[in-house]
Amino acid sequence: MDAILALLQPAKPMLLALLLPPIPLLLLMLAGAALLRRLPKLGWTLVAAGAALLWLSSTEFGAEQARRGLLGTPKTVSLERLDQLKGAPGTAILVLGGGARQDSLEYGGASLNPLSLERLRYGVWLARRTGLPLAYTGGIGHGGEPWHQPEGVLAEKTVADEYGLPLLFAESQARDTRENAQFSAPLLEAHGIRQLIMVTHVQHMPRVMRAFAQAKTAEPITLVPAAVGLRPRETSFSIGDGLPSSEGFRQFRYAIYEWLGWVMGH
Repeated sequence: MDAILALLQPAKPMLLALLLPPIPLLLLMLAGAALLRRLPKLGWTLVAAGAALLWLSSTEFGAEQARRGLLGTPKTVSLERLDQLKGAPGTAILVLGGGARQDSLEYGGASLNPLSLERLRYGVWLARRTGLPLAYTGGIGHGGEPWHQPEGVLAEKTVADEYGLPLLFAESQARDTRENAQFSAPLLEAHGIRQLIMVTHVQHMPRVMRAFAQAKTAEPITLVPAAVGLRPRETSFSIGDGLPSSEGFRQFRYAIYEWLGWVMGH
């Protein structure tokens, strides 16, 4: 299985584009339209199902239901627990990279993308609240070019320039979540880290926890999830959450992306 996945890595961006919304839903509607003459009942059913799912996939309500249904609701650290972790020995905060933009003209070059910046900001907030060291992991993703700047390098510069903080380490080789864990493990051991506060988006957290739990270290590392973007289960939905929006589509697409990553083991 790993050999097959390795062969498919160069085509990963194209495969994801075909598997992620809206393409599967558009293909479902096109299939229904092609059947309208011969099998009108089935054809209209497929068209209607595709249209309904396309609407749902563009709403924040649909995105939240997809996340909970496919990925569950992982636990996240409480403020009370954070206070208990202040200055804890052998403990660090690790931010998982979410990508970079290599053509940020307003900055004159590369910059972390919004996902990475949101995670990094939360990591900085945690570091200041707890006094614990902050680290980052992220390289150049699959499909990147050799001249692209790794996320770890960009994160280190961002934290220093915009927050005035140093990083414990910046891992810059990982291309996916499994490699985040694989390449971070020796760095964590070298710094004597035995407890790790994991910072990433709530959709990404299941894969992160699995990957780091499977990482090979001389001694087990206790993992504390610190999720970004977690919506309380008791929060009621408004009418606006059921209307199409760019944020709803982004969140739905991200939930499907992370579910595919979980299924594929990355």
